[in-house]
Amino acid sequence: RAAAFTARGDMSVKVAVIGAGGVGVTLGDAMAKNGAEVRYGVRNPDSEKTQKMLQERPPATVAEPVVDAVAWADAIVLATPGSPTEEGIKEVAASLGPGTANKVILDATNPLSAFQDGLQVRWGQPTSGGEVLQEALPDAAVYKAFNTIGVEHMAAADGSQVTGEQLTMLFCGSNDAEKKELASTIIAKVGFTPVYCGPIRYARNLEAIAELWIHEAIFNGQGRNFHYQFIKKPEAGKAD
Repeated sequence: RAAAFTARGDMSVKVAVIGAGGVGVTLGDAMAKNGAEVRYGVRNPDSEKTQKMLQERPPATVAEPVVDAVAWADAIVLATPGSPTEEGIKEVAASLGPGTANKVILDATNPLSAFQDGLQVRWGQPTSGGEVLQEALPDAAVYKAFNTIGVEHMAAADGSQVTGEQLTMLFCGSNDAEKKELASTIIAKVGFTPVYCGPIRYARNLEAIAELWIHEAIFNGQGRNFHYQFIKKPEAGKAD
């Protein structure tokens, strides 16, 4: 079984969720439920869609311009639609403003081609979307996370949508101890057991897993109630 990760103390962490669509609000709701301070960074806080989202959440919920949410936060969760092109990814990076310096960014996006082009990641390119984002934001620590799972499972990290076993979440990025711990804490506040798999170049693998998940769900008839789980034999003398 996947052992539960213990987040560092009861520290309060301020997280800006960029994007208030299904992925963004599901991750934001889960983090808020587990003690994180969450604000949503959106292009238009006064839009009908954003106002409806706020009405469905506690009165203290905040949605504000992206650059303001980023400047306020300790860490950022990027939950906007992914782009398969370098230009599109760099445009998203620029939209975050100057407040990303020295902060952790968890990139939940996938650089998928259009449906008619097969929903494929960047196979013809030498770098992943996560690597392009890190290159565009050299003063931030970018982690690829939350991209290998369907949105409904983001609200059910206890595995209740599948086997009932605690779910793991693979992530990759900087090996800096403090930044990696913060990334792990945010993943744990969503409810997953974080599993670090290496530097940001492993975003190539995680984005490929995301493509596989999507193709199994849509094209191969598996439906959406499955998860790629990291399991290992418990070490001697250690509890599950």
